[in-house]
Amino acid sequence: MQAKIPQEAQHYYTTKTFSAQSAPDALQQEHRTAEDVWGELVVEQGEVVFERLAEPRGSWRVTPEARWVIEPGVPHRVSPSPDALFHLELYRTSDRNARGA
Repeated sequence: MQAKIPQEAQHYYTTKTFSAQSAPDALQQEHRTAEDVWGELVVEQGEVVFERLAEPRGSWRVTPEARWVIEPGVPHRVSPSPDALFHLELYRTSDRNARGA
């Protein structure tokens, strides 16, 4: 079952739209968000495989029909299809929102 972004989390950043060619290598290698940061993978075109690298491990194909929630601190990576376009929306649950950090 997919996680849900907590109601108290506040949106603080949306990345630019990436393609398979422009997606940063760091997104395609193991990485994680900070412990207070939730992410949402938004696929605009094609598909992106989201791979969770912590237990319970798993791999999911994300398409424009559904967004994928990325839990704080969980190691993961993405693999876009050749025709993919996608972006990330980031949310914080801490008071860093108020400080602009």
